[in-house]
Formats: sequence, structure tokens, C-alpha cells
Amino acid sequence: MDKVRDAMAQPKRDDEIRQIAYHLWRDEGCPDGRQLEHWTKAESIWHARQNGITEPVKEAPANAKRPRKKPAAPANSKSRTTKSKASASRERPDRGEKSP
Repeated sequence: MDKVRDAMAQPKRDDEIRQIAYHLWRDEGCPDGRQLEHWTKAESIWHARQNGITEPVKEAPANAKRPRKKPAAPANSKSRTTKSKASASRERPDRGEKSP
């Protein structure tokens, strides 16, 4: 029964280590050729977290909202000015007519 539990926990363990290794890789500027180093370091971090030695790193949510700024004046106190409409009927000669 222990083998079954270990087999079921293995994908979760590998996914968590992969995520830690990815964050280590990103923090170091995405260098090439150091995947084994990142994986082993991520494994040691994962084991430390499982044994309760260190607290897991909590990241800020990507879509954290900032507080809104209050407007200088209330919206209902602003007065709207209406523009006068241009005169729709201007006296223009027809195309057929020529002006003198």
C-alpha cells in the first residue's frame, strides 16, 4: 500500500519541484545549460518545505488591485456646457446654378 501512495504522490512532487526550479531559473535571468543545478536546488527546497524547516514562499497575486484615487470634485457637481448647433441650412447655390 505504501508503494501505491508513493506512486500517487510522485506526479505532485515532480510538479512542485518543477515549479520551484522554474522560479529559480527565472530569478537568475533564464540562463541556458543549468537545468540540473536548478532541479537539485529545487529538490532541496521542496524537501525542506515538506519537513517544515522553511516556510513556503508566498507570492503576490498577479492581478492585485490598487486602491482607486478619489476624484477632486464629485461627479454630479460638474456642469456640462452644450455647444450651439451650427446652422443646418446655409444658403448654397445648387450645382447647376452658378453664382454671379
